[in-house]
Amino acid sequence: MTLGTVGHDYIERDAKACDKKTWENDGHMLRQMGEFLIEGPGGSRVRFGTKPFTAITGDDVEQFLFDLKARGRAASTRNQYLQLVKSLFRWATKKGYIAPNPIAASEVRREKIAKRSRRLQVGEEAALLAACNPILWRLVVGALETCCRAGELLKLQWQHIDLVCGEIRVVAANAKDGEDCYLPISTRLRAVLDMVRHDPAGRLHGPRAFVFGNELGEAVSFPRRRGRPQC
Repeated sequence: MTLGTVGHDYIERDAKACDKKTWENDGHMLRQMGEFLIEGPGGSRVRFGTKPFTAITGDDVEQFLFDLKARGRAASTRNQYLQLVKSLFRWATKKGYIAPNPIAASEVRREKIAKRSRRLQVGEEAALLAACNPILWRLVVGALETCCRAGELLKLQWQHIDLVCGEIRVVAANAKDGEDCYLPISTRLRAVLDMVRHDPAGRLHGPRAFVFGNELGEAVSFPRRRGRPQC
């Protein structure tokens, strides 16, 4: 079994079978990784995808990530590749392809990404909220209280909300970094959630209804101009 064959099995039997939203992108990333030329027997260069899966080491993965960096790929992109590799090897270990997991014991780590320091100035928040329609108003409050991206909030469903524990779960498939994230529900955000918890008929929204959707819990999107949503 090679990296290419195990990777194909992972996409078909796990990512695609579980309806992971990013399975197509995961497949593309694994194919890109498979084309990378890595050191083989006797100093020869072979395609990473043809290397026996049980022979892959953390150093092989580091070589690939270093090549991405040398080609100018962003740290966030390199972290996505690393997260995919870790998921692949965890799945392969569970299925018995390898034992133990060589990546888990390696020194390969996610890279830190520079954080933005922009903050709303006095009066900007009030002006922003005043310009929003009701649906966008709730979305903006959600963004201010959680620091989530618009895409993460628009995909958030009621099954991801735990009002008892006061937590929101941003699932890995919707998160930019590909990992589950748990966020606290603030007092202001809880008030917004309480306001939209029921549909127009007074029924609780179902688990798959969208928290920041319309009144019926249906998904919404906003037309964009110059990168900003229209209010």
